[in-house]
Amino acid sequence: MERFRRFDFRNAIVLVASMVIFPLLIGRPFFPAWFKPYALPLALLVLVGMFGTVALYNKVWTGNALPGPKNVDIKRSHIVVLILIIVIPVLKLLFHLIHG
Repeated sequence: MERFRRFDFRNAIVLVASMVIFPLLIGRPFFPAWFKPYALPLALLVLVGMFGTVALYNKVWTGNALPGPKNVDIKRSHIVVLILIIVIPVLKLLFHLIHG
């Protein structure tokens, strides 16, 4: 019971992101026709944002971005660049869908 008393930022991020991602993926047939094309890219953006935020949080507070060997050195700027590499194509797709 002790572990549930402490607020963990990473758990909160994962919980909130999953509450957004799963309805976007599962609820696609029930969305209005104009929103259906946006559901999958939006879910991907939330997923990338969640993992990126958790990786940055881990890097800032523990020194390691990802679990695993301690001799792997990943800079914060590299994490941000990886997030942008994934997010920019999805944003391009969303802007294309918005402008028709």
